Amino acid sequence: MNGDHQRKLAMATRVRSFLARHPFEEPAHQELASRLATLLGRVDTLVLEHRTGTNDARGGTAQRKEVKTRLHEQLLPHLVRVANLAAGEVPGLAKHFQLPRLGSTNLACLTGVRAMVAEAREWMPTLQRYGITEPLVADIERAVAEYTAALEQSNAGRARHVGARAELEVVMGKVRELVAALDGIHRYRFRDDPDAWTSAVNVLGPFRRTPDQQDEPAGPAAAA
Repeated sequence: MNGDHQRKLAMATRVRSFLARHPFEEPAHQELASRLATLLGRVDTLVLEHRTGTNDARGGTAQRKEVKTRLHEQLLPHLVRVANLAAGEVPGLAKHFQLPRLGSTNLACLTGVRAMVAEAREWMPTLQRYGITEPLVADIERAVAEYTAALEQSNAGRARHVGARAELEVVMGKVRELVAALDGIHRYRFRDDPDAWTSAVNVLGPFRRTPDQQDEPAGPAAAA
C-alpha cells in the first residue's frame, strides 16, 4: 500500500471511529456508514493478500535461486563430465548433456535439465559404467521438482500481489467517495459546531502548496 492509500485509509478509519462514537439515525448516513465499514473490511483483506503475495513471490524467488545454484554447482557438473567420457562409447551423447547457463530463463533452465534427466534415464546403464549413480539422478529429479514448485509459488504470489493492488486502487477510490459524502453530511450536521467533526476525526492535512497559494489544509474530500 502506497503512502497516499495509507493516508486515505487512516482518515477513513478515523471517520469510522467517529461515527461509532456519534450515532446518527439519518437513513442516508446509515447507508453510507454501512458501506464504508464493508469497504474497510475489504481493504483489510486486500492489504493482507498484497503482503502475503509479496512474501510468497520473494520466498519462491529465493528458493528458485538456491535450487538453480545447487544444480549448477553440485548436481549437474558430474553428469556432464560422465556424459563426455561416455561419448567415446556413444558418439554424440555429450551434446545431450550441456550445462544450462546460470543466467538462463526459468523455462530454458527447466527444459534443459528435464531433457538431461530423460537422457540420463535412457542411457543409465552406459553412464553407470563411467561413474553416474542412481542417487545422483534421483537428486537431480528432486531438484527439478523443487525448482518447479518454487517457480509456481513465486508466480502465484506475484499474481496475488498484483491482483490485490489493482483491486485496492478501486476500493480506495470508493472509500474516498464515501468519506467525501459523509463529510458533507456531518459538516451540515455540525454546522453550528464544525470543530466537533473536523477536530474529532483529525481530517485536516496534508498541506498542499501551489505556486500562487500559501499553505492551506485539505479537507476530507480533498485529502481523500
